Amino acid sequence: HRLYRNFVTRSMSENLIFGKSVKQFGAVGDGKADDTEAFEKALESKENLLCVPYGTYKISKPLALHGNLKISCHKRARIDFVGASASVPSDNITVCGGIWNSVNTQDCAFDFTDASHVTLEHVTVNSVSDCVVGFCSGRHLVVVDSFLTSGRTASGIVFGDKCGNIYLSNNKYSGCVAAIEFVPGAEIDNLVAVTLDSDDCEMLVAANESQLTDCRFSHLSGHVSANALKISSCRLTEVCFSGVSVHDGYIRLDGNNYNNFNLRKLNRLSELEADTLKPSLEISGSDCTVICDGLSLDSMILAKKSIPDIKMTAARMAMPVPSVYSYTAEIPLNKNNSFTLPVGDIELLEVSDN
Repeated sequence: HRLYRNFVTRSMSENLIFGKSVKQFGAVGDGKADDTEAFEKALESKENLLCVPYGTYKISKPLALHGNLKISCHKRARIDFVGASASVPSDNITVCGGIWNSVNTQDCAFDFTDASHVTLEHVTVNSVSDCVVGFCSGRHLVVVDSFLTSGRTASGIVFGDKCGNIYLSNNKYSGCVAAIEFVPGAEIDNLVAVTLDSDDCEMLVAANESQLTDCRFSHLSGHVSANALKISSCRLTEVCFSGVSVHDGYIRLDGNNYNNFNLRKLNRLSELEADTLKPSLEISGSDCTVICDGLSLDSMILAKKSIPDIKMTAARMAMPVPSVYSYTAEIPLNKNNSFTLPVGDIELLEVSDN
């Protein structure tokens, strides 16, 4: 991550002297004039670096982003636009800085279908459609230090078809349906997502009928109104979630195929006393075996009532309270039963197909 940031900083400073400002193509940036033609001319010029100075720019038509393009915006430059998409095919597109407000109610604010080597850094993107940023059929995708927002109509980053070599770091999501969503048919490999912070999203990670391979998620936090994770009918291979501390949301795994799936350090937080019985975790609809470490005695008793075959394989002292035990359990499941953890934390959970 540090090497990546050093490379971006160095390349940006080296290329700034070669770039052109959109104002050189006629943009006004006063929030009143229509700057669509100026932005179109700037993009048609095939400049490798376009600079967007401080101001408010109104763009009334979708923008087509060509390959080998870097758009560098003042951090408080505001771009009110209809949407932007990569020309097909396009490689090496970077958008850095700026506040991008999409008024498009149908398409993604940024659509990077069939684009590779795409980077979004220090951007704020607001969308009123069903997707803030869309990636489909691309490789080498990076979103870092960014803020993606919606009015409960859009998911933050949506992946479809075949995507790989994805790096997401230190991003915040506000009012999104899901911070990260994998749509049916998505095939994802080699994804790293670090520090996902939710500000009142419905879900953090949602996946349905997708295939995830070699994916790592860590440091998931914030508030969600529904699920921290909702993964249904997916094939999960070498998938790990680590450090899930989310207010009010719980994890739901339904009808998946598992090959080395694990969850480390789950902590469902609740600010309401009446909400303490809301499940922290629910696994159902799969022929699998769950090995769960760090269960409380109450959780063990409730689980054994619903699944008589549960095996308590070990007990250990829970720190920092030496008089309290926590348990490790082996839980066999089939498609007709489920495991629900009503309260408490989990140190480690591993799921594998029977």
